[in-house]
Amino acid sequence: MDTVTKEMFDLIGEYHVPHKKSGVVRNEAAKQALSIFHERLKDVKPKEWYTINGNRLFYMHFLMVLRQALIENNYEVACNELGSLIYRYPISEQRIRAIVLHTLERYL
Repeated sequence: MDTVTKEMFDLIGEYHVPHKKSGVVRNEAAKQALSIFHERLKDVKPKEWYTINGNRLFYMHFLMVLRQALIENNYEVACNELGSLIYRYPISEQRIRAIVLHTLERYL
């Protein structure tokens, strides 16, 4: 995990792991964490290179679940999927950064 990805992961890391005390308050806190993540992601300089990580399109699975969680206002699940995505793929990759930015702007 590169430095930028680690810093971004730390923003939502608290909500990456399911918690016993899930509820409205925790869900709203996860939404706030996603908003901060979104604002910081805008400042991340995109990189043109891609990480070769087995299946080139596997990251799409995480993005589909992220989108569905945002549609359903389940921000803890959204943080979990986003955390899983950036744990495997650098958030600074242009293909991933652009889709995550668009998804957060549209559904957050």
